[in-house]
Amino acid sequence: MWIHIRTQTSLWAKFMYGIKCKSQHPSLISKKLGDSRIWTNMLKIREIAEDMYTRDLGNGKVSFWLDNWCPNDWLGPSPSDFNPQLSVCDLWDGDSWDVPKLQSILQEPHLSQVTKTVFDNGKKDRIICHSYTNQSLTKAIYANLSEWDKVNWGEAIWNRFLSPSISFFCWRFFNNLLPTDDILKLKGLRGPSRSYLCLKSEENNNHLFLNCEFAQDVWKELLTKIKGENLDKDWSSLKAGWHSWKMANDALEDELIAVYWALRFAQKVTWQKVWIEVDSLQLITLLTTDQLSSWHHMQWKQKTDKLYKKFKVQMSFIYREGNQPANWSVDLEVCVGVVDLIGQR
Repeated sequence: MWIHIRTQTSLWAKFMYGIKCKSQHPSLISKKLGDSRIWTNMLKIREIAEDMYTRDLGNGKVSFWLDNWCPNDWLGPSPSDFNPQLSVCDLWDGDSWDVPKLQSILQEPHLSQVTKTVFDNGKKDRIICHSYTNQSLTKAIYANLSEWDKVNWGEAIWNRFLSPSISFFCWRFFNNLLPTDDILKLKGLRGPSRSYLCLKSEENNNHLFLNCEFAQDVWKELLTKIKGENLDKDWSSLKAGWHSWKMANDALEDELIAVYWALRFAQKVTWQKVWIEVDSLQLITLLTTDQLSSWHHMQWKQKTDKLYKKFKVQMSFIYREGNQPANWSVDLEVCVGVVDLIGQR
C-alpha cells in the first residue's frame, strides 16, 4: 500500500497522497492524532518499504535528497539546510546534468558519481525492486515481509473450516482492531464513555464479548449445558492455554498440558469428581506413579499434582479409535494432547 502511494498508480493512491502528503514529502510525514490505524501501520513499515526499491530515472520528478534514485553513499550526508522540494530534473540541462548547479550542493567524489547516472527524460520515472527483477512487485513485498513474527493463534483462525469473514473478524479481535469505543477514542473520535448495551462500563473487547451482562447471559446458557456456573472467563488465561500447547516439545508434553488445562477447567466449574480418559499409557504411568522424566515433563506433572489434590480423580486408558475428540482434533491439526473429561459436582 505504501509503494502504491509512492507510485501514484491508482485513484486511491492519488487521493491518499493529496490528503496526507500534499505539503510534505512522504518520508517526512509523522503520525498525528486522529490518524487511522491503517495509515499509522503504513508509517511504521515506511522505512522497510522504501528500502525495497530504487527509482529508474525518467523525467526526474523525484526528490533529489529524499527519494531512492541512486545509492545512498553517492550523495553523501545531506546539508542541514537542504531543500526537500528539490527535484532531480531541477539539476538537468536538457539531456545532461547541469554541473554548475551540482557543484553548488555536492563535492567530489559525489559529484562525479552523480554525473555518471544516465536518464531518459522522455519517459516517466519507474520503480525497480531490489534484487527482485524477475518477480512482480507483490511477490517482492511478500518476500521481504513474510519473515515477521508469527502469533500462536494464527493457525486457529486461518483454516478451511472457517469462512473468510469469520477468520477476518477473529483476526481483528485478536489485534484489537474492532471499532469499539476505546479504539475510536484513540483515533480522536469523541463518543459515549459507556457501552450501548448495559450503560455501565466503557466498551472494549473484553467487556463486549465477556464481561457485559448481555454477554454473560450467553455464557451462562453455554455453561448450563456443561454443568458449570462460575467459569472465570478471561482471554489472558485462554491465550495462555493455547500458547502452552503451541510451545510443547513432544506428544507426551502435549498430553500433560491437556490434562492440566482440563483440571483447571474442572476447578473453574467447581467439579468435585473427575474422570479422565487418555490414550497414552505412558501418561497414566507418569501421573500415577513416582516415575521420573525429563524436566519439561516434570514441570507439568508438578502443576497437575497440585490440582489433583482438589478432586477425586479417576484416570483410565482408552484406545485412540474410541477417543473420537482426539481423532477429530488430530485430523484438523489443532493439537495432539486431547483428553476426555467427565465431571460431577
